[in-house]
Amino acid sequence: MVEDCDILFIGNMNVYVQSERNRLVKRLLDLSNRFRVRVETNLRGEAYVKALQSAKIVFNRSVRGEVNMRVFEALALDKLIFLESDNREIRTLFEPGKECVLYEEETLEETLAFWITNDEARERIIRNASVKKAEYSYPAALDRLHKIIGPFFATQGVPEQRSFNRLSEPDRLYYMLRQSFLASGVKADGAWQLTVLNRLTKTSQLGYHIGLMIFYLCHQAMKGVLGPAEKATADRILIFVKKKQEGRFWNLLNYAQILHSANEFESEIKSLVELVEMLSQKSFLASDFLGAPCFGQNHPFFQELSLAGHTCNDVALRERLLEVSLYRLAHAFCDRGLPDRAIPLLERVIVLQPKNESAHFLLGNCLLSGNREGALDHFREAYRINPFSSDIWERLLSTCVRTGRIQEAQALLLEMRRAAVLSKTIFGFLAVDLEKNLI
Repeated sequence: MVEDCDILFIGNMNVYVQSERNRLVKRLLDLSNRFRVRVETNLRGEAYVKALQSAKIVFNRSVRGEVNMRVFEALALDKLIFLESDNREIRTLFEPGKECVLYEEETLEETLAFWITNDEARERIIRNASVKKAEYSYPAALDRLHKIIGPFFATQGVPEQRSFNRLSEPDRLYYMLRQSFLASGVKADGAWQLTVLNRLTKTSQLGYHIGLMIFYLCHQAMKGVLGPAEKATADRILIFVKKKQEGRFWNLLNYAQILHSANEFESEIKSLVELVEMLSQKSFLASDFLGAPCFGQNHPFFQELSLAGHTCNDVALRERLLEVSLYRLAHAFCDRGLPDRAIPLLERVIVLQPKNESAHFLLGNCLLSGNREGALDHFREAYRINPFSSDIWERLLSTCVRTGRIQEAQALLLEMRRAAVLSKTIFGFLAVDLEKNLI
């Protein structure tokens, strides 16, 4: 296949999750005056494979210093394995300089330029790496995995030696119930779930387990298999946990999602309003935030709440959690076609966190729906915070055209072409709405 792209990046560009990666991708885009740079955020299937085949270098930056799937995709498609130099696993699989190229951030541009322009050197690295294709195929990987875990198979059937049976009863019930909830495509036994949940409410370890159970009930609701028995149990558990004053924030937030999935608008709003009121207080107990399944035990919020049961006056933490709750409440109003009620909530969110791109985008849409002033300013701010979202590109461009700001739209269009982040949606939009005005 013809390589019509010098540098390709495909991946998540969420400004909150991938700030380090985004910083490097912006440096790639700065090279577009010298090389053909392409950035994509949502390619799947055949289009994804063709994109990889079209590039000389597939830029890769791992999330946790691991050898990610992109490494093996590059190997399979005879592309240069190009990864950060401080990756913790790559050297155990490939020899740098012979089978892969590891880049330093300080010399990223120079490294890219060398490997783009030196076809012979690049092809030599690719040929050396291709020898390991069979070794790193799925069948070979499964054989290695079997050799590692095989010695444990013999003891798996002995109940007293299984770690599961050494857990406390609440832990065993929790894992059994979670497996039931997460069984993909299987409608779980509602009566059995109800029985297990009843037993869990009688245990002393409530904060973590009950918070997670409501979270998984939420997943069941979204899969359309939440029956009356489970919902009634969730109601009862919520009341029980609120009396214990443990995990109130997460239980309310997750329970609101259950109600959202069930289209119970008034109850959802009531739950979120209660949550906002709780967070608007001057102080709260750290135990109110135990068992947060949304973030996990290693999240910074958890680390700041390590002294459970002590009064927590951390203003920044409280404001961050309030921001999340206000945004969810505003979103609930928008989903029901009530932008007037969402607007003041989103304005509060932006006061708490001016860099919340989602709040700016949603507020812009609310203002636009009522033909109010200020929508364009919020779309501009959302774009400034996250210039990689095709939704923001599209809405900002369409608003510029709608309000007669053709010159600004032209400048945005040129920048979009330079950044090479045009989605199929934007292509269609340009053809219909912009071509007659801009081209």
